Amino acid sequence: MPTYRAGALVIGSLYWDTVPERQEWRKKYFDTADHPEALPVPLPLRYGMYSRKRQCPTMVLSQDWAQAGRLGQALALPFQETYELPALLAAARDQSYAEGPADRRLIKGNSTDPWCLLVAWLNPQLDDHRREAFLQAWTTAYEAPLSPALLARFRMENEPEGLIDAQGCLQYPWPEQLSDWDLLFLTQTRPIRGNGQRNAYPDPAEIARESAPRPSYFLCNRFFGLHTAQDGKIASQLQHQAPAETIAQNARWEGCLAQVSAQTPQILREAMRHQ
Repeated sequence: MPTYRAGALVIGSLYWDTVPERQEWRKKYFDTADHPEALPVPLPLRYGMYSRKRQCPTMVLSQDWAQAGRLGQALALPFQETYELPALLAAARDQSYAEGPADRRLIKGNSTDPWCLLVAWLNPQLDDHRREAFLQAWTTAYEAPLSPALLARFRMENEPEGLIDAQGCLQYPWPEQLSDWDLLFLTQTRPIRGNGQRNAYPDPAEIARESAPRPSYFLCNRFFGLHTAQDGKIASQLQHQAPAETIAQNARWEGCLAQVSAQTPQILREAMRHQ
């Protein structure tokens, strides 16, 4: 049976969140419950999914920004071991559980309102035999066909296309620094604004307004090297909402990692330098 050198691509709190299921996932696959060694990967990330649980906007992949070349930065984490197909699919399901512990499905949420999709990103140099073996197993593992209507839920309505194909694969150029890897697993959550609309992505002012009371997601992403092309404008708008000291106090109240909330003014200043 073919084996694969794989890993996880994280675009937000999977990397730094301290909830037990995420710490256990990091410990199992990367030998640390904290923050594994990671490689930065440029990707078209933006704040586009309002999380009811976190009560703030979170990051998604955007096809519009891919076309415009507006890139942020995700992190690629290599699994400690190579895996045959059954164990590789189990790793994807464990990543699903870390994303949301209600289940280990590749399409998360109920059948009429899925909120998260597990996606594979394949190295184009992967040999045909292993590629076909993986794709056959991967497409079979989904709980429902990835129809055009289902895939449309994982892009904003004003985007004519998405970055995910009908086989559940990310369609974006593979990064040169990962030439020795075969594939990565990642999650795409459903873009939706805090007002429930999906007609367009929120602008920096809206993102800042909704982030100011609960800023730890934005601050932790910046602290650990996860960012979007809009972060400078978001940081500037955050300081229009409240002084940096108030933002830091809100982060502490929210339970933000202490080393992050303590550096709030510096994090915001650094982000604004790159507007």
